[in-house]
Amino acid sequence: MEQKIFIDEKHRILTGEQAEEALRRRNDASFLNPDKGVMRVSNERWKAAQEFERNYWLEECAGSDDDRNYDHYQHFDGYSALRGKTFEDAIELGCGPFTNLRLISQECTVRRCTLLDPLLETYRREHNNCTYDQNWLHSKHNRLYRRLGASKPLRAVRRLMNKVAPGLLRGKTPVRRLIPAPIEEMPVDHTYDLIVIINVIEHCYDIDLVFANILKVARENAVLVFSDKYYDREKIARWAQGERFDVGHPLVIDRSVLQAFLHDHFESIYERVVAHPWEVEGVDFSYDAVYFIGRKKGKAS
Repeated sequence: MEQKIFIDEKHRILTGEQAEEALRRRNDASFLNPDKGVMRVSNERWKAAQEFERNYWLEECAGSDDDRNYDHYQHFDGYSALRGKTFEDAIELGCGPFTNLRLISQECTVRRCTLLDPLLETYRREHNNCTYDQNWLHSKHNRLYRRLGASKPLRAVRRLMNKVAPGLLRGKTPVRRLIPAPIEEMPVDHTYDLIVIINVIEHCYDIDLVFANILKVARENAVLVFSDKYYDREKIARWAQGERFDVGHPLVIDRSVLQAFLHDHFESIYERVVAHPWEVEGVDFSYDAVYFIGRKKGKAS
């Protein structure tokens, strides 16, 4: 039996007897599908996860400028499978404050982008290192660009740089739309030829709605860039029924569910699975993660 652990909205980590007591009061047993994992949770459960997420980025990580985006970049082999390609409309689902598109757009051409996250407006207003505004998604150079606008002398340098090498410091991508909503409630009135969803599934509340909306907004031959954790249903069942509770990550999906969605609907262009060792308070949180780039399959005749 694994050591019991309980993580609440304020990121307090309980182990031992404290965790056991907390787990008796609060666990995910009622949401468990024994064959597939925790596929759907209540609105109350999801809102608690959003509180966790907000506390994390605006309090614990208020000075951060990265959410393992560069790690994802490495595991995707620098997005080399996209190099040289042009995408007219990209969307990043669950973009967080920093986005992965800012790195992807350094390897390919993205004409314009849409960003979606339930906390998008909070990040934009309150996180100092947020990489987007209403008009632009800025590349990894955006911090330098902001610093060059901090005083009158530096603004003069920025104006000169913009004349000599337009876009060099900004590396910007036009923003078509900012959508402050969960994926399950996203508008499906527009389609995209590049869809990015990296390390997001655990933060959602209904995996079937997530998958359905991805397919609805994917154009013919659209490219999906996807990464998330692979879990096994046996472990998920033990965790949900009283071994582990992590308020910030409500959905915990068996790997077979993710594999079926990816391979049924997308032709693999790049795919690898990476083992990630990880320990929290002496508890093993190690996991496998899939890194997948695929092109949407046509309808069966």
